[in-house]
Amino acid sequence: MNLEQLASFVEVANTGHFTKAAATLHLAQPSLSRQISTLEKELGSELFHRAHGHISLTAAGETLLPSARRMLADAEAVRRDMDELAGLRKGRIRLGATPTLCVSLVAEAISGFHHEHPGVELELVEKGSRELIEALGAGELDLALITRTLSPSAQMPRLRMQGVLSEDLVVIAAAESPRAGLLFCPVTR
Repeated sequence: MNLEQLASFVEVANTGHFTKAAATLHLAQPSLSRQISTLEKELGSELFHRAHGHISLTAAGETLLPSARRMLADAEAVRRDMDELAGLRKGRIRLGATPTLCVSLVAEAISGFHHEHPGVELELVEKGSRELIEALGAGELDLALITRTLSPSAQMPRLRMQGVLSEDLVVIAAAESPRAGLLFCPVTR
């Protein structure tokens, strides 16, 4: 039994006619008849009384109809839910970030994201970079914002890292300070 067979069954029950149901479903009438016949064989019961162009439900058909409608409605709800998740209209994202990033960048990013996608719940987890990578690997997070002090590919080959921000670390001293003339060697990563 499949959803196409159930949809065909429901349409024949609604219209009371194979030809009309086939037209509504954009099927050839013999194809629709085969679907109904296959469904009846799988269920071991006739679903329709067929008498001289008049179609009516059998007891088995009357029993199946509410369940078939419910199954089709549930399948449509699943399709809608998946479309909403794919389109970021609904769902939940578990985001991890380091404490430093949470203080500055993440709050602003969350505000913008929530404005763009109000139906998506954003759960924020604050941990160090190593713990966030472990949480990603364990499936506890969907995304993580980390400082690039280590590479997740070395620990977890299934994870992918994408740079999103580059920032300079600078030293500032008062001009009159005796330490102002110290030479600082830049560290690059």
